[in-house]
Amino acid sequence: MLDLSHKLLLVFFANGEPAEPQGTLVRLESGRFIVPDRPTGPREMDLGDGRFAFRQTVDLSPGKHTIQIENRTSDRGRFWFLQYPYQFEPHLVEYEPFLSGKRLLLTPCFGELYKTQLVDERESLAVSDITYLFTDLKDSTPLYESVGDVNAYFWCVSTSTS
Repeated sequence: MLDLSHKLLLVFFANGEPAEPQGTLVRLESGRFIVPDRPTGPREMDLGDGRFAFRQTVDLSPGKHTIQIENRTSDRGRFWFLQYPYQFEPHLVEYEPFLSGKRLLLTPCFGELYKTQLVDERESLAVSDITYLFTDLKDSTPLYESVGDVNAYFWCVSTSTS
């Protein structure tokens, strides 16, 4: 069970012999799941090529099961349930290599080839998580203070392209 609002995960493991229909109460309170009638605890396990560590797990007997959720927080909860088939074996997911805009702009070769190119203000590049260092133009501070940021910017752009 996954609560997206509080970033919580409670994993149920079905072990043992099949049992009669059973029920479990799960409470969401104080930013955690509480299962009053069953012990919970962390568990590590190997699944396929990966090793997983779960902070909160509960053992259930196989068979029909009713899970009742009681939200004792003032927030609305959004819960996801996912049931893997019996004998499920996850596989490693691999992605094709790709070149992101960020990595392209940080490549020394790109900077060398396009060092004189400017991106026009009407164009844009969709890049995030990148920092550029701009140096101050000589005597630009009094100009920006006297005419304002927007006017000074357009004056600088018009004089640099003339």
